[in-house]
Amino acid sequence: MPEIIEWKKMRKDDLVYRWPNDLVKWGSQCLVRENQAAVFYRDGKALDVMGVGRHTLTTANVPILTGILRRIAGFDKSPFTSEVVFLNMTKFQGKFGGRGQTRDLAPLMFHGEFWFEIDDAQIFVNEVVAGENYTTQDVTNFIRSKFVELAMDELSGYSLQNAMTRLDETSMKTKTRLSDKFEEYGLKLLDMAFAGMDTSPEYRERLFFAVQGVSGREVLTAETMRRSAEALGQGGGSAGAGAGIVLIPQLAEMMRQSQKPQEQGVTHVACPHCGAAMPLKGGKPPKFCSECGKTIRKQVDERRKAKQFCPNCGAPAKGKFCAECGEKL
Repeated sequence: MPEIIEWKKMRKDDLVYRWPNDLVKWGSQCLVRENQAAVFYRDGKALDVMGVGRHTLTTANVPILTGILRRIAGFDKSPFTSEVVFLNMTKFQGKFGGRGQTRDLAPLMFHGEFWFEIDDAQIFVNEVVAGENYTTQDVTNFIRSKFVELAMDELSGYSLQNAMTRLDETSMKTKTRLSDKFEEYGLKLLDMAFAGMDTSPEYRERLFFAVQGVSGREVLTAETMRRSAEALGQGGGSAGAGAGIVLIPQLAEMMRQSQKPQEQGVTHVACPHCGAAMPLKGGKPPKFCSECGKTIRKQVDERRKAKQFCPNCGAPAKGKFCAECGEKL
């Protein structure tokens, strides 16, 4: 009775199975069930591939292997050495997760799912199994690590804002790019989706302000102020106080520089009686308030001189700098 070479107990999550006996006899039968493929592997290369059916091993149905064995005298009478690798050709689902970096050097953590199937059994065995990955776990780990590596490379070309605010579009573009790479391993990438992305708290805050339309310069200035305030709070004794003396004027100057575009657009002053906004004419307030009718120019000028109002924008002001425009008082 001829020997039957087969994969009897294939489970739905099994990807690959290696027939345990490397010595194959002519006349043996290779039984390939539905959704399976059998690959003959010898000398580091995947040779003949058999599809679904019962195949009696003759020189006719393994032509590539036969071409190699012809160099051996009496090859068609004696058993020959060859590994037989069975593959599950159905659709598989995989999960992935990784850490990378965007185009703007922001840290990016991502995770999701992808679906694939073996498309070319010969290429898959040569590139993935390669005489080593003979367990489903080995193959699954290889595919997942390769997927994460390719995804990291693709995401490095995106800005943080585009990657995180356009998740569906990012998934679609990444799938298109990765599909070509998967073909090199004999795989077909059916679909993929990022389930979520995240970044560090610092860059998460920057992203929030960017979406709100706040300029990068304003965000960086605010971060500098916050960090400096934190550093002053952590410092102790005279050292902390000394640091504050040096830093506060510098930070105020930074804030004033960042707000210069707004300063150039000051066109109104607040009425000292009712608080209504009055338009400036030639840089001066009107004589009377159009809302309450009271005299305002004389009082504004007097308070400006007394530094109760900012000399630049006319806003009520106390301290060394105006809280509205940053002008030094």
